[in-house]
Amino acid sequence: MRAQAKADIAVSTRAVEHAARAIDEGKMEEAHRILGAAKASLEASPAAPAAGSAGTAVKDQAARLDQYRSMIGKETDRRRAKKSIQYENYQTQNQK
Repeated sequence: MRAQAKADIAVSTRAVEHAARAIDEGKMEEAHRILGAAKASLEASPAAPAAGSAGTAVKDQAARLDQYRSMIGKETDRRRAKKSIQYENYQTQNQK
């Protein structure tokens, strides 16, 4: 399950990158939709209900995606929101 969790989290981080591009283009609704789809995909992952670190990692990433969606809705400075999302996403991608 650990490999499945890592693969699903990697796919979701790519979705976050696409959402960041949408934010750059001023397409906040599209970014919101992309992040929602990524979260739904994570929740449908076979690793999501797994016990241990695999399930926890997937659930943590899903929570981060919710946080990003919330940030997009609240943040008036989209550059700041994008940079914050990109930084956290970078950290997630580089976790061992």
